[in-house]
Amino acid sequence: MIHLPTSIESRRLAVAFAISIACVATLLSAHAMAEPTAAERSLAAALFEQGRTLMTDGKIDEACIKLAESHRLDPGGGTLLNLASCHQRQGKFASAWTEFREARAIAVKDGRADREAMASSEIEKLEPLLSRVSVVVPPEAKIAGLIVEIDGMVVPEAGWGTPFTIDPGKHAVVVKAQGYREERSSFEIDKAAMTTTVNVPKLTKESATTPPPGLTPSATASGSSPSPIASSASGVGPDAPKNSIRRLGFVIGGLGLTFIGVGAVTGAMAIKNDRKADENCGGSTCSNQADVDLSKEALTIAHVSTATFGVGIAGAIAGGVMILAAPQSVPGRVSLFVGPSSVSVTGKF
Repeated sequence: MIHLPTSIESRRLAVAFAISIACVATLLSAHAMAEPTAAERSLAAALFEQGRTLMTDGKIDEACIKLAESHRLDPGGGTLLNLASCHQRQGKFASAWTEFREARAIAVKDGRADREAMASSEIEKLEPLLSRVSVVVPPEAKIAGLIVEIDGMVVPEAGWGTPFTIDPGKHAVVVKAQGYREERSSFEIDKAAMTTTVNVPKLTKESATTPPPGLTPSATASGSSPSPIASSASGVGPDAPKNSIRRLGFVIGGLGLTFIGVGAVTGAMAIKNDRKADENCGGSTCSNQADVDLSKEALTIAHVSTATFGVGIAGAIAGGVMILAAPQSVPGRVSLFVGPSSVSVTGKF
């Protein structure tokens, strides 16, 4: 019989410790990144009350801004219902429809039958008022890397040809691809329900002498400094530090999640090797050297799992803090909601 330098019990303890640390750290990091602070809750409550008062006074535009910010700071089913009602009165029927659907899902989860019934009723009222738009990309316009944006939201290729709900008003369209001239246009959605189509044009390739967007031909030829518009578009303007911090946060957070994944894989490997070694080992002895090596490997992998999880959690938390702490250069937000039989786009400005 061959004696193990580390007992079976010690090895099991190391493996269990790695798994426990991973689970606890993951739960704590998710809670820390998702849970609003006491100050955010306080501000959200104050904004909610202001929004309700403004709605009562008929100041709908101001009310929606307050309620939207309240929901951003401290998301909740009640706030979302009020925000949906505000957007409904504002004439943003697609936004209201989407928010009522989200609020209904929260109400079902929370067991609030009253809120569920209210949301369902308003959804039914809004259905006939909804306008829809679809993006059509003809074969001749399809090129590698083609990007179609509506109000800053990228319409994925899977969504081309699929009508989705959209709010009344003027909407901006940007069509672009690497190495091609960018095309910009707009379309208008009436308050009355309608269906429209955005036909994507065939892009023109940029020539070697075509100046970048924001630079005038004279500036390019003379070598003079680009205009403020060009600086901002290239990421050199006043918002560049803010965007750089957010980008760095995404990179660090992504690396953190990668390390967490590695920790999960190595933890699973440690468990597998531990169980396999246990089949031929009892107490602190094994029948052959191969089982001894397998037991040692399980212990080593368990330590690697613990270390990578620790690094991953630290990276995920650091990245999340950087993303949340960086000032937003663009206050608006555009969201895409995909349902079982429909797609909708909404914006918050």
